[in-house]
This record gives sequence, C-alpha cells and structure tokens, in this order.
Amino acid sequence: GGLSTSIDNINRKKTKASASSDPHWPLIKHMMCSNKTPNPNVWQTLFELARIELGLPDDRIAAHPSDLIAFDSFYKFNYGGLGYVSYQHYFYYLTIFKAGNDQIRHNLNDIFKSGGGYVEDRNAISDLFSSSAIQKTEPVDKVCVVTVVRDPIEHFLSAYNEIEYRKEEKKRGGQTTLLDETLPPYARHENGTIARFEQFVTDLIGGPRSAGMFDGYTKWGVQEITHVFSMTGILWGLKRLQGCPGKDVAPNLTSYLPSLTNLDTEFPKLLNETCSGLPPFESFKERIVHASQSDKFNFYSAAKQAWKHQGNVSRALCAIHALDYACFDDIPVPTLCQEVYSKPHFQHKVLHDMRIGKQMTLDPCGKGNFP
Repeated sequence: GGLSTSIDNINRKKTKASASSDPHWPLIKHMMCSNKTPNPNVWQTLFELARIELGLPDDRIAAHPSDLIAFDSFYKFNYGGLGYVSYQHYFYYLTIFKAGNDQIRHNLNDIFKSGGGYVEDRNAISDLFSSSAIQKTEPVDKVCVVTVVRDPIEHFLSAYNEIEYRKEEKKRGGQTTLLDETLPPYARHENGTIARFEQFVTDLIGGPRSAGMFDGYTKWGVQEITHVFSMTGILWGLKRLQGCPGKDVAPNLTSYLPSLTNLDTEFPKLLNETCSGLPPFESFKERIVHASQSDKFNFYSAAKQAWKHQGNVSRALCAIHALDYACFDDIPVPTLCQEVYSKPHFQHKVLHDMRIGKQMTLDPCGKGNFP
C-alpha cells in the first residue's frame, strides 16, 4: 500500500459511528468478535449469507463440504510479522497484505538497525512468537503488538487488483500460474472489466473449490489468492496461541491503525504513543509504491466501479466482511453494509448459527492453512 490510500471516495458515505446505526449491531458485533477475538462459528454463516446476497439458487446457499476449508482459510490466514527485542521490551508488527505492509516493514527494519536490538522476521504468527531468539521472559504488559488495517472493502478491491496484476505480468512474461491452469469462470472474461471482477467475487463466494479458486494454496507457499483474505486472520493467529496446549502465551493486539491515511507519520506516532523501548521514529524515510498501483490493465478501476454500483456483488462483499467490521470497529461501516447487516434474515441467521455453534472443519490449534 501507499502512504495515503483512498478509492476515490467511493466508500466515503459512512456514518461517524463505529458501526451500523441498527440497534442490533452491537450485540451481533459482540457475538462475532468480543475483545478482538473472532468467533469461528460465524465463518461459514457469513459466506452463506453472501451467497443469498448474490442471488444464488436455494440449493447453492448451504456450504458444500468441499468449500468449508476454504471458508476457514479465508478467516484464518496470517503471514507473521516483525519482532524486535531491546532493553527487555518486546515489540511485534503483524503483517497484513495490502495494508502498507511492505512500506512498514522496510522502514521498521531501518530504525531497528539503529537500535541495537534483535530483529526477527517470520511468516507465521506461531513461528514469530515461538522463535527461540525472541522468547518472551517479561510479563505480557511489556509486550507491544500492533498492526495496520484499512476499510475491508477497500482492502479487498486493492487485493483483487494485486492478484490480477501479478497474474497478467506472469502471463506476459511467458509464465503460467495455477489460476491460468484451472481457468476459473472469472478468468474467461476480458481483462479489466466489471464483469470479470463480479465473476471473481461470485467464484470466491459461490464455489471456491469447484471454481478452482484455491488450487495450489497450501501451507508450504503463499499463493496470490491470500491477498483478498480477511484481515481478522491475525487476531485468530493470536487467539490460537493463547488457547492451545504447548504454545507460549501470546499477548492481545495492543493497538492498530484503522486507515492508511498519512501512514508515513501516523504509524510512527502510534508506536511512539503505544510502545516503549523502540529507537526514535518520527516518519518514514522511504516510500514504496507497488507496480500494481499504476493500474495499467484497468483491474482496479473496474473493481471500484463494480463496488460503486452497490449491487448484489457489493452486498455479498459486505456480508463476508462483517467480521472485519466487527473486530476492527474503529473503521466506520459503509452505508450499504449497514443496510445488509440490518436485514432481519441476516441478523437471525448470525444469531441462530452462533448460538448452535457451527462445527469447524479444521483443528483450531492447527496451522489453519488450506491443505
């Protein structure tokens, strides 16, 4: 992500409140993500609600067993982060793709070099917190854990653009990707079109297994599809360490930035106000711009236009991102998503399914990656 990111004010019809104005939202939000702890009972439910918003036939609403692991993976994925130990203070930045991650890590590494502490860079939260070189010997209150998020819809649109850009660049370079080989329905549409983006969302929500969306996504390597995964995966990663035998007790998320606006100064400010024991850090010294931001293939513009239509696909995106808005509730909920979350059938299904408890498809103490 860049220093300041917006999607041309498409998403700016929001209330100042941290959530929907519907009186039932606080209860639903609490049940979905109390104390920054995602409730896995809602994962399948949100995808099924998204299928309803897409207008899929009744016989395609209930999740097929072959899709359940994909749904779990959407909400479980994390990619670790950076750890820093100095003067008995422990600092962690948790990675979220398409939320300024490359820029943050690059600038953090620069200041860490001047601090004389130990830096650890791991690709899974479980590995980051269990590293022998950065083991915690101090109380949890001396550990500072931060991240940066952004509006979940903006995140998805940006991630879609990144996936498509990488795929197209590889194709033009004579390489093939797994998505080329499986050729999901969305890939049959012309590049940079609204129809292609809307089919991508439909494939992801309506049948990730049958559409080949997750082919090749394994615990041994990160495929491009993970860029669109929920930002709540980092919270699940922390929770898994707290609740599983044989694991170190991990702290909760200390604080987070809810936006990429003025990231070059707001992120250092967050650290200076929240975390002790870090080297001086006033602003980013270097800006990193992803090649995909040029949008030379029109993927990003098409995705923004599709969202602006506020149709079935947009409402379905609201449904699968309800957990993100619940967990990161400093982010205002878009008006359209408020409308989705206030629908009686949405509220009834969420409350019903969470009370009866949907059976999880993976061991909650496992890796959480698609096999």
